[in-house]
Amino acid sequence: MKTRTAFALCLGVCSLSVLLPLTIFHIQDSVAVDQDIVWQSSTEDIARNYPVVSRVYANFYQRDETMMDNETFHLSDMSAYTEKQQRQLSEVKKKYSRELNTLLTKGVFPYALLDLKKAEPFSIEFGTLSHMSEKSGAWQLNQVYRLNSDNDNIGDFTMDKQTEKILNLEFYKRTVKQYSEQERKEFAWHMIQYLGLDSLEDWTYTQYGYESYKAKVQVYCEVEDFGDSSRFSMGITPLGQHTSTILYNYMKH
Repeated sequence: MKTRTAFALCLGVCSLSVLLPLTIFHIQDSVAVDQDIVWQSSTEDIARNYPVVSRVYANFYQRDETMMDNETFHLSDMSAYTEKQQRQLSEVKKKYSRELNTLLTKGVFPYALLDLKKAEPFSIEFGTLSHMSEKSGAWQLNQVYRLNSDNDNIGDFTMDKQTEKILNLEFYKRTVKQYSEQERKEFAWHMIQYLGLDSLEDWTYTQYGYESYKAKVQVYCEVEDFGDSSRFSMGITPLGQHTSTILYNYMKH
């Protein structure tokens, strides 16, 4: 009888250890459907003290807005736009230039990805700027530096409109240096500092990047080799929502 009781208790504990995380993720998924975030009291404090955290969630769950609402602006020639639009676009260009230079000086990503020498300033003068709608909380900037060459170079940057922080960035090149795990770890930590989240005390580094359970966010930095091209990507997402290269490669095998 004792053996059966112990076995049943063990089975119950094991089942709970499997089902509990699934239940948590199910709750998160149900929240995503309604595009509303149900914060616990402790997380409400985090969101209040770190506005960028709530903006990460808000922007993540706005991604499903219809593409029909997409607005695109070409920054190299703004003469076709109204004076009001030109003023707004000029302001966005200044914000992007300011934030990208801040990312560079803070060591969030290397100057080489923009073909710059160290400490060389960067200015946004061209590119395609878009957002899903006026209600969308983020701008998307796409820049093509070189194309149809031996070293194609394309950059994508997502900026939150409220906090004016760049939340995600990607570089597509013919080849990207395979930065070591230690280097990628340092890039990700500098991203955390840039976002003003370094005072959170529960950051843990895993194979998927830095994770904070209190804030329920993840900061990642990855380099992927696709054979004929490479991608350097980093950013911040809700916890558990970023599909890492490691997991992708594991599933392939």
